[in-house]
Amino acid sequence: MIRSSGSTADDSGAGGGLMAFLITDNDNCTDGVQWIYDVFQQCVYTDLQYAAVIMGMIALLCFVCVFFPQIYTSFVEENADEALSIGFLLFWLFGDVTNLVGCILTHQLAIQLWTSIFFVVMDMVLFAQFFYYKRKNARKRALQDGLLEPAHQHQILSIICIYTALSLGTSITGLNFLLPQQNLYSEHRGTGRTLLALHIFIDTSDIIGYVVGIISGLCYLGARFPQLWQNYHRKSVQGVSLLMFVITIVANISYGLSILFVSVEWDFVLRHLPWLVGSLGTLVFDILVIFQFWLYGMSSQQDSENSVPPELIDPCLN
Repeated sequence: MIRSSGSTADDSGAGGGLMAFLITDNDNCTDGVQWIYDVFQQCVYTDLQYAAVIMGMIALLCFVCVFFPQIYTSFVEENADEALSIGFLLFWLFGDVTNLVGCILTHQLAIQLWTSIFFVVMDMVLFAQFFYYKRKNARKRALQDGLLEPAHQHQILSIICIYTALSLGTSITGLNFLLPQQNLYSEHRGTGRTLLALHIFIDTSDIIGYVVGIISGLCYLGARFPQLWQNYHRKSVQGVSLLMFVITIVANISYGLSILFVSVEWDFVLRHLPWLVGSLGTLVFDILVIFQFWLYGMSSQQDSENSVPPELIDPCLN
């Protein structure tokens, strides 16, 4: 995303899915919080576990909302092709795709699967904006040079239709994996395991989920570097949404805490390390992006002041 790999694998797998790593039980959770068990099929007994659920819900809400500020900014500024790094978008997309694959392979909760599909669809929207404004701005520059005739309306609509079809195709693919499943919830399995010889995995699905989590986390981590370089190269953050990065920070902190509130034992942390890296590990780089907003915002303000005629600054010069 810019997001953590929060939808891949639960504690019966090797992953760190939102609220899917809490204690499961076979007694219908008679001593736990019933509404959480009814909704997520996870049993919560302690205040810290309850706090983990709340943090997970906050993270989920933020992840769902994180795309919209950038989509709006790109619509207003019409310079997504210059503001956003294509490397940033590609890393983000690949992180979300691997996230979705892991979610499917490890048979996650329906809410996790639909959220993963939503992420990929929103990535397609960002790509659609990027290439739409890249084409539009290229034609605008060509028109100014007298090289091209004005673009026809149907050409613009065809671009939008292509990316809409890609988005729908991604959703249908995820749906095909979801429909054959009779049980949308992961099987309840005991969490008591020894770490002798790294025996922290239950089966092959566990290992696959962990590997996918590592790939997804590294993609989210690496996505920041192209964008940081793009901002540095332009000496500007115009067209990049500050709110998107603020929401991302809130989401990743909430998600990281939702894991650590469950347990800080080293074997538990090791099992969820890829998702902790993909969330808390990105905070430094997100803060650097926000610093660039301050740095280049100050530079733009100084440039604006320097461009004002002296007589407007000091009337006595007239």
